[in-house]
This record gives sequence, C-alpha cells and structure tokens, in this order.
Amino acid sequence: TSMPPKNVLCLKHLGLLVVNVLNETSEKECLSFIESQNVLTIDTETAYPRFPENGAQISLMQIGTNDQVFLIQVTTARHEFLHSLSNSLHCKKLVHWGGSDENDVCRLLPELTADWFDLQRCLSPDKDKGILVGLDTRMEAYLQGFYSLSKEWTLSGWDLDTLHDCQIAYAALDVASCHILYLKYKPGLDSLDMFQCHDQKFHSFFTLSEWAARVKHGLS
Repeated sequence: TSMPPKNVLCLKHLGLLVVNVLNETSEKECLSFIESQNVLTIDTETAYPRFPENGAQISLMQIGTNDQVFLIQVTTARHEFLHSLSNSLHCKKLVHWGGSDENDVCRLLPELTADWFDLQRCLSPDKDKGILVGLDTRMEAYLQGFYSLSKEWTLSGWDLDTLHDCQIAYAALDVASCHILYLKYKPGLDSLDMFQCHDQKFHSFFTLSEWAARVKHGLS
C-alpha cells in the first residue's frame, strides 16, 4: 500500500497512545483513565451507509484526550462494562465536534448524565447562518498548514470485527485533535476574537512531537 503524504497527521506525530477496549484488562484501564479526568473528548462512528440519524446504532465510540484515546466497539462490548462506563462518565465535561454524538451516546448509555460541550458550534463564526466549520479545516488552520487531518476513512466499515490500522488512527486522531483545539481555544471561547491566537504566533516551526509537548503543558 502507498504511504500517506508526509503532511498528513499521524499517531506518532502526537505521541498518541491508543487502546482498543477488547477485554477486562483494557476495560479497567479505560474506566480508570476516565475517572482520572475532568474533561474528555468523545466521538462516534457508524458503519456506512447506516447513519445514526436514521436510528442505526453506532459501531464505535472513542473517548480520550490529546494524550490517550480508548476505542470501544459497542456492538461487542459487555453490558456490564457499558454500565460501568456510564457511571464513570457521570458529570464529566464531554467535548465533541457537532453531529449527533450526544444523542447517539445517550441512546447507548441512557442513564448517562454529563456536561456536553459542542466545540464545533463555538468555533464556527457563521453558525447562525447554518455554516459549521469542519474539524479538519479548523485543525489545519491551527497547524498553519504544515499538517492536515485526513478524513479519508470517514465512511468505512466501522462494524468490522477487526479494525484496519488506518481506521484506528483516524478514529483516535479525531478525538485528540478536538481535545487539542478545546485546550487551545477554551480561554477565548466567549470572545469574538476567538480565532486569533491569544498568545504569540509561531515564529519558527516546531516538529509536531515538540509541538505536542508544548500543547500538553499549555505553552503553544
């Protein structure tokens, strides 16, 4: 298979740890991580062409931060784990990028009570006109065009028993990217100038691993 262009964001750029929740050990790891966080980013995928807005159940749920993302194949997840997951997410701030994620997750976890935060609406200046900015567009602008977020695997077989490595990377990077943008823009979300960097601009380009470390420590 051909390699993606060098400017396509990948897991190693962010040093992102991805965990597939497939057994009791990874379930415990996932729940422990969630309980240690106050703010998490969440995303969902469904198998093409079955769209959630038409009532189809989501196939994959991704939960994490800019450091670590857990992938949960909900059609095979144990009922006991999903119940514990709902309890662990109780009253957490859950950041997501528009779409039907909130409804889909709440349909899967009907007892869930959380503080949902739609970052897409906050970062779309023309939302009142029905124009919403894509995550890839906002992320590419943040990375100043040096790297881009691929959406190539958006409509793929998310109900496969074993996900392709590219699907895993796509699903995890969407969560990490949304979380990074939340960390970046949250100080100015109520400002009309929210799209202007509220700290100094890049004067030189950092490698993305250096940049990720700066993001982690609130420096970039």
